[in-house]
Amino acid sequence: EYPIRMNGFLVRKVESVGVRQQVWAKALAIGSDSEGAVVLITVDTLGIPEEIREEIATRLHSKTGLRSENLCITASHSHTAPMINGCAPNIFGEPIPPDAQAHIDRYTTELTDKLEQVALAALKDRRDATLHWGIGIVSFAKNRRDKAGPIDHDLPMLVVRDPDGRERAIYVSYACHCVTLSEPMIGGDWAGYAQQQIEKRYPQAIAMVSIGCAGDQNPSSGVVNDRADLALGQGEEIAVEVDRLLDAKLRPVSGPIQVKRDVIELPLTTLPTREEFANLAQQQTPTGYFARVQLAKLDRGEKLRQHIDYPVVSWSFGDSLAMV
Repeated sequence: EYPIRMNGFLVRKVESVGVRQQVWAKALAIGSDSEGAVVLITVDTLGIPEEIREEIATRLHSKTGLRSENLCITASHSHTAPMINGCAPNIFGEPIPPDAQAHIDRYTTELTDKLEQVALAALKDRRDATLHWGIGIVSFAKNRRDKAGPIDHDLPMLVVRDPDGRERAIYVSYACHCVTLSEPMIGGDWAGYAQQQIEKRYPQAIAMVSIGCAGDQNPSSGVVNDRADLALGQGEEIAVEVDRLLDAKLRPVSGPIQVKRDVIELPLTTLPTREEFANLAQQQTPTGYFARVQLAKLDRGEKLRQHIDYPVVSWSFGDSLAMV
């Protein structure tokens, strides 16, 4: 309802001028309280900082007893979704103006509250259901770094069905950057259109999309600014494959839920010295800005980051399905 910076592109330093497509947060709760329910949230955003996940986990534990490790929040990595605090804060290579930052602060608070709301709603709305899974193929992702490099076209799908067999939730994951669109209009990119097209076909179901390991994969269309028809076509391709999978024989999910969570410390390479940062800071470029940010941390007596905390969570349903 207000203009806001969008995350993902260094060169796009303007606030949004409108909404092409609503962005969504959706939650799926699986299991009973006695066995330890798990909650998966998908959200149309560039990424979710750990501090937001921890905040939601704390709220849910206080209100429902849900264990922190039993909450997963996945992002679609849309580059046309509103910016939130703690996710690529230096992406623009320059300070964010105070009025624009105020909008980001407001949206971050609103989004955090809504993530809690959808999780609580999903936990409250649990009913008897069966789960099934399969893996399809969607071809619009390409290796963004090496034309001859590896490509992952798998489309894993998890389906929740009511006892009468009707689809209640359809969750898919595809390893591709959500960068088809780069316009200053809010939207969900191909992942948003995939949700839209799936729900158009199955109006009684909630469609959920997150991206897989997509660091090396981009849409084959390239970044096309405002060509929403191309993003729609990519979403349609996913929906057509979902149709095919639902007509095929899917594998049932059964067995007790086991959750494991670990955090791997990925060490960074040797950091520049203060003198090297000072030299870089003289540049009137994004690199110079990044260096000035680090120098300011040192001036405040803060330690620079030495490693990246990389959380890994696995959900195992007996020996029928494992999700990482």
